Order: sequence, then structure tokens, then C-alpha cells
Amino acid sequence: MIRGSEMAVVDGNAAALGVPRKQLMESSGNAIADAVREHAAERSDVCIVAGRGNNGGDAFVAARFLDDFDVRVRLLGRAGTISTSIARENWDALQAAAYDASEWRDSTAVDLGSPDLVVDAMLGTGISGDLREPAATAAAAINDSDATVISVDVPSGLDAETGELAANAVDPDHVVTFHDTKPGLADLDASVTVAGIGIPPAATTFVERGDLRRIGRDPASHKGDHGEVLVIGGGPYTGAPALAARAALRAGADLVRVTCPTSVAHEVQGYSEDIILRPVQGTEFEPGHVGPVMEFAAEHDALVIGPGLGAADPVLETAEAILEAYGGTAVVDADALQVVPGIETDATL
Repeated sequence: MIRGSEMAVVDGNAAALGVPRKQLMESSGNAIADAVREHAAERSDVCIVAGRGNNGGDAFVAARFLDDFDVRVRLLGRAGTISTSIARENWDALQAAAYDASEWRDSTAVDLGSPDLVVDAMLGTGISGDLREPAATAAAAINDSDATVISVDVPSGLDAETGELAANAVDPDHVVTFHDTKPGLADLDASVTVAGIGIPPAATTFVERGDLRRIGRDPASHKGDHGEVLVIGGGPYTGAPALAARAALRAGADLVRVTCPTSVAHEVQGYSEDIILRPVQGTEFEPGHVGPVMEFAAEHDALVIGPGLGAADPVLETAEAILEAYGGTAVVDADALQVVPGIETDATL
């Protein structure tokens, strides 16, 4: 089982691994079409009620795989407010190919007709609470119809974080969900099909850019509230400390500073305008730098030591002294790893 927020992480990781969300949408749409074929005869009247997010985008794709049915697509809202580019592209494809696809701009426009099957693709895994208009009116019409109802991923009105079902949620006969089952689906009086959509197993194993979605931000927070990182490195090399600093920023740190020898300070700064420098005099680190570096470190929540540092004896002696004096959280990398086995430190490494 996977919660909706975790599914978004997995989607992001899949994209980083070379399987973009648009490709997953194609696979999801094909799975929806398969479910329609399973539960309705050819030439049946099928009404797809779609929302403006990726849940609706999945259903737009499904319509293209159902040419052996009498399909009409109804968008809940205005096409101009479709919330993702890939969903919009699939809506535009329906328009360009002259499919029966039109808007229900408000609750007064809701008219299912007399379909044999309804696809509920209004709201997916990112919603909670009771349905609001026009989704509430559409859900009531779906529940009052005699049609077979297939919900996409989760029924509109099911909170995929908690499994709670809104009082006015869609009541489906069948659910086709993607990749893994979701909270609350097992409690429904409906059959649930879990459809594989081509997400690599590595997307749930390795940390990738999708995991950045886990990082929350208080809208009232200020610069520095979400972490300050000091990178200690450089001397023989310039790229490694700059890349480490950029990685810390990408991971969510508010402020990242680099302590490096003055001989490479300009080069390190040149990698990104977001990097703040705290240089020490010279061409490489030496024991006399420990005091100033520790003063810098005391102003930060974590430090990274080692990228591009070099392996000269004075440099490694300096790295060892810094780690032995430091009591916070430190990431040790590259050349500085050589001193780790022999040090005594209160730092969390």
C-alpha cells in the first residue's frame, strides 16, 4: 500500500530514472481503457468525467484507446485551468482529433445522459474533505445513475493519505489504481485492480529528486529556518566543493557556505551565484586554519568536509582536527574519509 504523497515521490523518482510522467500517463490511460473493455460491451455508451489534474489527464488518454466504444469526455471546469502541462497536452489532442470532448464549466452544466458506463476521473490522490462544486453535483449524478462506475486511482472523495471517504464521494463498482493499492480502497464495496504502469523498482529504492517532495516549508518561515550548511573543501580542486554546495541547496538547505583556500575562491564562486564563500588564506588547508573554520562551523547546522580537499599531510591533519573538535552533524567525503577510522569525535558522522 502507498499513500498519495508517497506516490508523488515515486512518480518524481521514476522521471529522474528516465520514465517521465507523460509516459506513465499513457500507461495509466491504457489501463483505464482495459478496465472499460472488461466491464462494458463494444459500442457501449461511455461517459468520462474528468478533472483538471493528472487524474483527468489519465482519462483523456484512455479516450484515445476506446474507439470501439461510444465515448464522450466531459471536463469538470475550464480547459484553460487544466493544472499540468501533460494533462493539457492530452486534452488538446482530443480537441485536435475531433473527439467528443467538452467542458462542464459549472454544476448547472452537469448532464451524464444515459451511459452504460461512467469513468470517474474527477479527483485523484491529492484531495481531502467533502467534494465541492461542481464535483459534488457530478458525483451525485454518477451515484444516481444506473451505469457501471469505474473510478481512476481512487474514487473522487477518498483521501489517499488517511483512507477517509467523504460523505458525498463517488460510490464506484470498480477501481483501477496504479502501481500499488491506496489507503481506504480495501474498505470499499468495489473491486480493485492494481495496474502496473512501468514504474521501475528503483524508484521506490533509491533516493532521487522525487524525495525532495518530502521537504515541507512553513509559509511563515525565514531564511535560515530550514538549515545552514558549511562545505569545507577545495584547494587542489574547485569543482567538488561547488557541486557539494549546490547539492545541499538542491536538498533544501536555505543557506550554503563554502570554506576554501583563497587561491580557488573565485573559481568556486563562479559555479553558482547561490554559494556564499568564507575563504581561508593560502593554497590548501593547514592546521592554522582550524580555529577560523570552527568559528564558521559553529554558525551552521551541519558541515560537509572533504570534497576537493586533497590528501597532503597538512590537509589531512587539519581535517582530523576539525572533526575531533566538532560536535554536530557532519558529512565526510572524498579525501577526508582517510582520517575517519582513527578519530575520536562527538560529531554525528
